[in-house]
Amino acid sequence: MIPPARSVSRARRAWLHLSGSPPAARRRLFLAALALAALGAAACDDGRPRALILADGAGPGLAPWVDERASTFERSGRSVRVLRVGADDAINLASRGDADVALVPGEVPIDRFLSAQHGREAGRRNDGLRVLVVDARTHPKVDKEGADSLAQHLLD
Repeated sequence: MIPPARSVSRARRAWLHLSGSPPAARRRLFLAALALAALGAAACDDGRPRALILADGAGPGLAPWVDERASTFERSGRSVRVLRVGADDAINLASRGDADVALVPGEVPIDRFLSAQHGREAGRRNDGLRVLVVDARTHPKVDKEGADSLAQHLLD
């Protein structure tokens, strides 16, 4: 038995028409799509450095302090995106290079983070909070100068 004939959809007809069109028409269509993609990429890049990522595993009690420190750092012209996560998640984000700086309580073990050379401990605050800086050599998307300056600002 022969299956019944199906109607060709409008999109399929357009594709068949395009594929049968002369090379000049296809080239114009390709160049138009390429120009649109380039325009979209240019609109996304405004020339400023990306926001620094701060993985805040310090807990809800220190959230106001973290917000205040991040906002004072932003006055220097660099934006900070604070991710409120648990301490273990903050270390995991930093270990993957998905954060530039991480804040974790002093009692949280960071041995694996340090031994795998994902970063270093920039210092401890008086309340025991550790400030971890992710290593830009291990994780190339990390902004070394930005991470160092943010970590120093958190320790001051």
